[in-house]
Amino acid sequence: MKTIYSLIAVFLVLVSTSCNKENDMTNVAGDGLPSYLIEVRDDGFFPDVDTIPLGGTIKFSNNTTNSHTLISPDSTSIHTPTLAPASSYSFKILTTGVYNYHCIEHPNFSGKIVIRF
Repeated sequence: MKTIYSLIAVFLVLVSTSCNKENDMTNVAGDGLPSYLIEVRDDGFFPDVDTIPLGGTIKFSNNTTNSHTLISPDSTSIHTPTLAPASSYSFKILTTGVYNYHCIEHPNFSGKIVIRF
């Protein structure tokens, strides 16, 4: 009887944690790890601020008819190749912190990624 109660408790914990999403996740890597999609749109990035757990994959997807190169102020934390229309780029940031970025071609496009444990 104790085993049944233990199994039910484990099941309830698993269900409650899987239903508690802080933000909407899209698994772009297909590997079961947390992945987050940031779209480049005609009016900027969506979302323009995203909180991502350490080890999560970030995917920038260019949904415009223009090319975009995304870069952080230090030019190293975030630096994508030039994204042609309908292309994307995936990467991981392996250190917690706040990472600002902008588009080289469109400096008014800016965003922020927060990496947390």
